[in-house]
Formats: sequence, structure tokens, C-alpha cells
Amino acid sequence: LGTLGCVPAYDRYFKEGLKKYFKKEYKGKLTLNKNSLLLIINFYKEHEEEFNKIQKEVKNESGILYPVMKLIDMYFWNIGFKK
Repeated sequence: LGTLGCVPAYDRYFKEGLKKYFKKEYKGKLTLNKNSLLLIINFYKEHEEEFNKIQKEVKNESGILYPVMKLIDMYFWNIGFKK
């Protein structure tokens, strides 16, 4: 994630956030693989408008254009952190 922003970080809180959101899809260990990326991509497609809006808001406020996967990483990280 740090250099290209093309995949989420899959750190502790990100994985906890994914587990909370995708309870039915994950029953075991959560890892970076094709299936988890497809879930995330589909999640993005379902919420594309909201992510694009947030991306623009962040850019307007900070001047930084975060890649979509960075925004998704921050979204699920926050859910996992609050859990």
C-alpha cells in the first residue's frame, strides 16, 4: 500500500474491519488473496459514488489525492480499530 496504493495493507485493524463487515464470507484466517481482493473490489463497486465523493473532499481539504484502495484501507481500518 505504501508505494502504489493498489492493495490495502492487510494489517491487524484492517483485517478486523473486513471480518466484521464480511462475517459470512470469512470463517477462518483472513489473508491477501484473490478472493479477498474480489470482495473488496465488489464492495468498492457497490459504494463507488461515496468513495469518489470522499476522495474529492479529502483532496479539496488536504491537497492529497488518495488512491481508492487507500481510502478503502482507511475505512476498514477504522471499523477494526473501533471494534
